[in-house]
Amino acid sequence: NRLSPVLAYIHEHCTEPLTVEKLSATFSFSPSHLAHSFKKQLGISIYQYILLRRLQIGREAMLQGTPVREAYQRCGFGDYAGFYRAFLKEYGMSPQQYKKKYQ
Repeated sequence: NRLSPVLAYIHEHCTEPLTVEKLSATFSFSPSHLAHSFKKQLGISIYQYILLRRLQIGREAMLQGTPVREAYQRCGFGDYAGFYRAFLKEYGMSPQQYKKKYQ
């Protein structure tokens, strides 16, 4: 599978700024080919995959006792508002509510 190195790279570097253009240059794909192949094989876009991975890192950090405002920084979000919106959309509750419920 030609996407395996891309997935490994995303897992290692997902807290850094990543774009389709950066990934395609790193792995010698055209941006459109990479985006299409990714969506076809995984069923979600590269952006969605990176977003879900970042949310997973933030969620795990919170459940280990990291304050919410620190957790969003660890997982690569530029601001709390973006983390909050994405978290609410994915998990159906705010980061604070999630932490209180599952910690």
